[in-house]
Amino acid sequence: MQGFVQTITDRYRGGRDRLFILHGNTNDLFPFSAGGEDEGLLSLPDFLYRSLSGAGAERVWLHYSLGYDLRSIGEEKTRGLERLSQLMKIGARKLENAGAPINFFCMLDSICTRCEKTKFVENAGAPIPLRVIVTDAHLIVPEAQTVFMRQEDRELLVLLKRFASEPRYDATDMLLILITDALSGIHHELRECAVTIEIPRPSEQAIGDHLDRVTLGKDIIKPDELAPMKRLFTGLTVRQVQNIVVEHIVTRSNLTSAVLTNRRRELISRDYGDTMEFFDPTWTLDDVGGSVEAVEEMRWLAQALKEGRRDIPTGIVLTGQNGIGKTYAVKGLLGSAGITGVFLKSCMDPLLGVAERNWERSATALRSAGQIAVVIDEADSQMGQRIGPNIHEVSKKIFAAQMQLMGDPEFRGKIFWILMTCRPDKLAPDVKRPGRCERMIPLFPCTTNEEVAAILAVQINLRRKKDGYVFAPDLQGATAGGLAVISVRLVGKTGAQIENLLHRANRASKGQPINCDSLLRQLQVEEEFQAEPAAYELQRLIAIIEAVETENIDLIPPFYREQLAKKYDGVEGAKKRIQELRFLVDGV
Repeated sequence: MQGFVQTITDRYRGGRDRLFILHGNTNDLFPFSAGGEDEGLLSLPDFLYRSLSGAGAERVWLHYSLGYDLRSIGEEKTRGLERLSQLMKIGARKLENAGAPINFFCMLDSICTRCEKTKFVENAGAPIPLRVIVTDAHLIVPEAQTVFMRQEDRELLVLLKRFASEPRYDATDMLLILITDALSGIHHELRECAVTIEIPRPSEQAIGDHLDRVTLGKDIIKPDELAPMKRLFTGLTVRQVQNIVVEHIVTRSNLTSAVLTNRRRELISRDYGDTMEFFDPTWTLDDVGGSVEAVEEMRWLAQALKEGRRDIPTGIVLTGQNGIGKTYAVKGLLGSAGITGVFLKSCMDPLLGVAERNWERSATALRSAGQIAVVIDEADSQMGQRIGPNIHEVSKKIFAAQMQLMGDPEFRGKIFWILMTCRPDKLAPDVKRPGRCERMIPLFPCTTNEEVAAILAVQINLRRKKDGYVFAPDLQGATAGGLAVISVRLVGKTGAQIENLLHRANRASKGQPINCDSLLRQLQVEEEFQAEPAAYELQRLIAIIEAVETENIDLIPPFYREQLAKKYDGVEGAKKRIQELRFLVDGV
């Protein structure tokens, strides 16, 4: 039995709870089995009917929706409406065409009142067991300011609140289940008096079990690809998995990792729009050069994540100046850990209630995705603040919900948070406290010839594979002589600056192989006409100070520790310089 079904059963039988709101993954299909036999996949209303019916007195199951008014659920669909029409002394056709929500719920209230007054009973003196399921409930009792609601909508809200709380309804055997994909879409006054239950997305284990069942005896996935394929299905619903598999069974085509990756990206984009983007890295930390201290720390984190350990930070803040290679390093970390990543984007929307709805759907996916890494780029602006000028109340609510999920100890080691920013000083203090993103990992420009050579070798390999650049023999291979020559001149450069240098050299080469001399010519032009922006020095100093204040000084390279002591006369001198640079860069 699904966990949410057991919760409904326990709360209904054990007390006086009779109004439930199911939210989250409510549009999915649910596998149902009876007597040890698999009976296929059912929609949520049908699954609830089969799971909650049980033996004993006959029950009348009704399904109401704005799309098709009122229907009966179960094998004897017409008999259910006939029994109600007899009770209400109205025709079954009129009962079926209940019309507007206020009419339908007034009818339910009338049934409860009639049961209470006339003691209408059936077998063993019990009232009619009536079970009502309402789908798309956010369209029937939507979130809104009560003062702006229509009169009939206010009456409907009062009626539902009365049904949930008034003792006079205790004599009726009625269970009301409202279904919506986002709890925030339901009016807040109704949420306060109902039992809310979140239906999670299927776990990685559940997806794997379902995939084993539907592909059994079907030659659409190669045996050696089945295990990695299960990881690619993580984040999808059972309905989506079923559609993909059936499509390939019908067309008798092979389902490969490349095909599934494209379909997965398409489906997730359709589900979450611009709020989430799943990705699977194609490189590891072995392909990341420079920042030796930070890379070693990330290697430890990758191994701990791979082993499923829980004694690790809930999250990290990856900081460094623009173009330092934060995104590339994060993808290398997740590639080494072998876990799926998701870019979490802004949930904000100008329409009423859409922002909270976006976050709820994203949170449901994260909680049920198994082990996953949540990556937030430009976190200083994406995460928001709890206090401050010009901060909307909706933004505060979403920020608080994000902090609650981030600090939940149940998901430590399961949801790993990675915040990337060049201005960690702008992050809210709530984010950086212990139990959340407590580990600060700063990335710095290269400080040694060896670090430069490592980054240059990686960039040359990437440009050759992705862009088709042609390099002369003096720049190919880890021991190429040109690498040693050019590396001396590139100390202090970031990965983005080195990549830009290769792009300029390729344009200047006009189809000829890029050699060491062409790189040196471009570098000479750059050194002659380009000065370092003040923003870069500000971002480096902030990364140093943040690492010192969060007790992560061991991740600062020796060159920058020495620079902090000699050039800036320690932490206090660096803070004074930061104030000067903030005036130049931010104007404050």
